[in-house]
Amino acid sequence: MVTSGTDDPGPLGIGPRVGHYLVGGADPALVALVAERLGGEPGVSARVVSGTVERPTVLGVAMTQERADALRAEFQDRLVVEADRDVEHYSDK
Repeated sequence: MVTSGTDDPGPLGIGPRVGHYLVGGADPALVALVAERLGGEPGVSARVVSGTVERPTVLGVAMTQERADALRAEFQDRLVVEADRDVEHYSDK
């Protein structure tokens, strides 16, 4: 599982704030393509949360909110990009 969704100000507390996101879709080939592309970007890390490396369905990605917004805009209805938040259990209410 991806770590909690709290923002990280980066090394030494400077630089863009990095958040944790879940990125997924129904097309594993598209998710794999996005994983490869994101994994090569500086300041971004991606790992498979669900599926396999060859056929991922959900990625855990550490990236800035701006990068997440750009990914959402680029892939619109083909990918879901959501902030990774801690699970709230019904028993906690």
